[in-house]
Amino acid sequence: MGLILSETLLIDFKNIISNNDNIFIGSSVASGNNRAEKAIKKALLSPLHKGATITNSEHIVVLISIGLEEITLDEISEISDYIQQESTNQPNIILNVSEDKNLENAIGITIIATGFKSKINLSEIPNS
Repeated sequence: MGLILSETLLIDFKNIISNNDNIFIGSSVASGNNRAEKAIKKALLSPLHKGATITNSEHIVVLISIGLEEITLDEISEISDYIQQESTNQPNIILNVSEDKNLENAIGITIIATGFKSKINLSEIPNS
């Protein structure tokens, strides 16, 4: 099963990314104890963004995929709280939860952040 997004989310997502030059994307999958914490931390450290952070972003979309084990309200709160803690200027956060049975008992998180007050200069980010 692929990622299914509601029409409303797609419209919100299009509005968020359409006027932004810089986009941060991070993604990860985690399972077991503290799976939400592990997944959100790994997504923020994803090599896709070469060391950039969500610190100054104004808009953040968090796509959460769950497998056979349902996500708890505590896990959703933990993900949201961590995102707010890592960003400095109270961003507009959109959360979407979808099901992907292939994940079994894992949770997948993709973070897309835009609206940075200053441009991300990739040449200043050290290679990892």
